[in-house]
Amino acid sequence: MENTQSPRARPGIKALAEATGYSIATVSKALNGSPMVAPATKALIHRAATEIGYRANARGMALRTGRTCQAAVLMPVTAARDYEWDGVEYTQILSGISQALEGSDYRMSVHVVRNVEDGCEAARRVIDEGLADGLIFSGIHADDPRIDLLVESRFPFVSLGRCRKPLDYAHVDIDNEWAAHAATARLIAGGHRRIALVNPLRHLSYAEDRVDGFMRAFRETGASAVRRSDRRRRSLYPVRPRERARSSRRGAAADGLRLQQRVDHARRAFGPGLAWTADRRRCRRGRL
Repeated sequence: MENTQSPRARPGIKALAEATGYSIATVSKALNGSPMVAPATKALIHRAATEIGYRANARGMALRTGRTCQAAVLMPVTAARDYEWDGVEYTQILSGISQALEGSDYRMSVHVVRNVEDGCEAARRVIDEGLADGLIFSGIHADDPRIDLLVESRFPFVSLGRCRKPLDYAHVDIDNEWAAHAATARLIAGGHRRIALVNPLRHLSYAEDRVDGFMRAFRETGASAVRRSDRRRRSLYPVRPRERARSSRRGAAADGLRLQQRVDHARRAFGPGLAWTADRRRCRRGRL
């Protein structure tokens, strides 16, 4: 048998005004927390709203106030191999944002993006269509078009990281230049001279910051650095006199294999985006 009953309409602000005996204007001010309404009246109206099942219409509120009470988050999801944010528990980032919004009128809206270009388009939609009051995103590039767009549009946002341009905007970050410098300087102070920096791809802003700190530590000791790279990652080594050639290629290959095994172990243990420094001689001795 078909259900021909139409869905029950939710009570609106007019029904709440009739239930409390106050005018629509007073009820609206009470619901919006206006100081012009007495606390006792606010409590009565909020209690009545709960009893009759009143819920504010989000679209109507957005039209009246210009606020959506939505905080948009760009979440990177990609099938690309060796993606920098692979292994990062992004749900923890979302959980932290959710906790910060707890107790406010704001809710989080997640926009899944594949790359920076996709993220830029998502940010443009949020701005043009008024989908949120602010934006949060991560994976900042040294030259990031998302930041350029948002700064130019004067749209509120917070980035988890900072680009390399001298722009003024809200961001949360750690001092990667200082961290890389401190780690390298500590190894140098311990007598190590052949130190490698395993770093993510250079288009990421914090990768450049780490290179700056790494190289600064060597400049302070009078040494320079040479860049050796492969197609996925770039490593920096200090320039030193060439060591005596090994008598056995097999022994050199075995040492290289053991070094690579320790590098792979560190990446699995600490994540693919971790910058770390290692003395190759200590790696060969199995002390890393």
